[in-house]
Amino acid sequence: MDDVEDPAVEDPAGGYYTVAVEAPVRGRVRRLVASLAGAIGTGLGIYDQSAGDLVIRRRADGAEASRIDGGPPEELALTLQTMREQLENLTAADFEDRWSIEA
Repeated sequence: MDDVEDPAVEDPAGGYYTVAVEAPVRGRVRRLVASLAGAIGTGLGIYDQSAGDLVIRRRADGAEASRIDGGPPEELALTLQTMREQLENLTAADFEDRWSIEA
């Protein structure tokens, strides 16, 4: 019997996933609550408004695999850089584990 390996075990995650910054997806009530919380928190100096969501998509079909709040611009930039490095250096299986992606 031949050993059939799952390509995701050894191939870099970048062959299977992409990551991008996208506008948050929220309903009317969530947008209102987020705006109020952001305004109050920013006024108190304890919250910077989110610069967007980090969205991981499957290359095969463009489906959204994961979406996280990117946080303030500096945090978003650092997380995006980390994710891009991981796409190049981690296997798809390891990347999925790190970002709680269900294959």
